[in-house]
Amino acid sequence: MTKRGLLQITALLAALTVALTMVLGGCGKRSIGRGSWTLEEAAALFAGDFSSEAAITLGELEMTGTLTHSPEKTSLSLLTPEHLEGLCFTVGENGTEVTYKGLSVQAESMPVPGLGKAAAQLVTALGNPVLLQMGSTESGEPALSGRTENGAFTLTLGEDAPLLLEQPELQLTIRFTDFQAAEGGSPLPSESSGEGGTGSAGEGSAEQVSSAEEDVSSLQQGGE
Repeated sequence: MTKRGLLQITALLAALTVALTMVLGGCGKRSIGRGSWTLEEAAALFAGDFSSEAAITLGELEMTGTLTHSPEKTSLSLLTPEHLEGLCFTVGENGTEVTYKGLSVQAESMPVPGLGKAAAQLVTALGNPVLLQMGSTESGEPALSGRTENGAFTLTLGEDAPLLLEQPELQLTIRFTDFQAAEGGSPLPSESSGEGGTGSAGEGSAEQVSSAEEDVSSLQQGGE
């Protein structure tokens, strides 16, 4: 073998060694498609305090709202459609509380009565890495999968925040925007603030309560 041939073989072996090192090294990395996540990092997003705007589809009903979570409770406040604006589900240690424009109502009498509980169960599962598996979508995006009593779910992850939560058996999708994890346990936005809330009584409060009660009655009739 000539000296030139030996050099060519040496160079080829070196290139193969570099390529093999890159492949093996890539197997140990946590990157999956777009974004870079470990199972624990993704679960930590939902284990602590957070708030997020949410575009929600449940069957044929499309809604928007704000989803907030703390270790004590999970709350979903609806903003649209107009006839559901002010409807709030809060799930905590004492069960599910439903309010409409600040007034306590029976969940069963409302449209989408199980939405709050379903969302809270998903958030609880997403915050527990033991209940989750890490994978990727068909398009290569990182994703978490798991199951609640309503069936299997998949959470698609972006670069640094969750993107889309899907639970096919419930025909439920939640698209997250402006996902914010609270720093240092700072307070999350209150789901009952604003007009129609249950704050201190003042001028015009009786009229507001009366108006809210009429809205509750109308909403209950519409949900039957």
